[in-house]
Amino acid sequence: MAKNERTKTTAVTLKHISAEAFKAMIGDNVAATPENYNIYFEKKLDEKPDNIKQEIKNILEIERNNVEEADMMRARVFKEGFASTKKTISYAGNIHKTLSRFNLDLQKQLPKIKYAADKQQVRNQGSLLRDKMFRVHGCIRKNADEMKRHYTQTVEIINRGQQKLHEGLYGVYQKHYLFSMLEKETALAKRFRHSTSLLAVRIKDEIIDPIDDPSIKNHLIRAVARMLLKTSRRSDVVAHHEGATFMLFLRHTDLENAKKNAKRLKAMALESHFFFDELEISLDIEIGIALVKSGRSAEESICLALEALDLAREYDLPAAAVSTADTPV
Repeated sequence: MAKNERTKTTAVTLKHISAEAFKAMIGDNVAATPENYNIYFEKKLDEKPDNIKQEIKNILEIERNNVEEADMMRARVFKEGFASTKKTISYAGNIHKTLSRFNLDLQKQLPKIKYAADKQQVRNQGSLLRDKMFRVHGCIRKNADEMKRHYTQTVEIINRGQQKLHEGLYGVYQKHYLFSMLEKETALAKRFRHSTSLLAVRIKDEIIDPIDDPSIKNHLIRAVARMLLKTSRRSDVVAHHEGATFMLFLRHTDLENAKKNAKRLKAMALESHFFFDELEISLDIEIGIALVKSGRSAEESICLALEALDLAREYDLPAAAVSTADTPV
């Protein structure tokens, strides 16, 4: 069987398994939660021939890896950061122990100096105390240097993890992470033939350009970021493209559903109003849509979504504009 025919057969089989799992849940009067559905899906999958079962498991593993990659990266950063923080605390503990021991020695040494019989004994006790102070100083300095090094390392680990994934200012993914997810999704779409959409969302120029205060501009851009995060699913990716433009990557979403999603976003934006002293700003956005397809690179998908965004601005469309490459002739 040719590769394309095998892929098509696998996709059809997966749809049948999904329908069978859902039907079995209804028949058993089981609540249709994601956890229960996964159990029934696995049961139905186990009934299929080994070759089909393995092919579908491979596809599901790719999807699972895409969704969980960000969580794995966060966990890795947390683990590295925790280990470095633990070392920092251990050196702080060493300093505390050294100072505590020196304090005990000092309490023992001071009476000897106070009740010394002559000046020579005072000098001897003073010499011992000085030597101890030098040793304590060296120990503290060594531990302080290590503590500073590990503290700096911890900060670098956290910052590096944030830079890999998130924009610090807006709390969404960075553009390069979106790019990597689009590349993986393109390969998955080629193999599995499912629909995925990419939305480009931008605050209208007439809203944001007249604002001179950078803090107010950032407030509006953050508001759009929060709105996108609030409406997105766990499998979606919200990324900052540049300026007041964001990308919303909607997995398993065809063109019609992408349009519905865009309509909801537009309505939410129009209902948003902000007050800064005597200044009132009513938010408005424009949206462009492109499909993520087999044979279309991640860069092409982004460019097409931005092209659609420009169309929405050029014609002042009340709804989202669709890329000309994805518009039926």
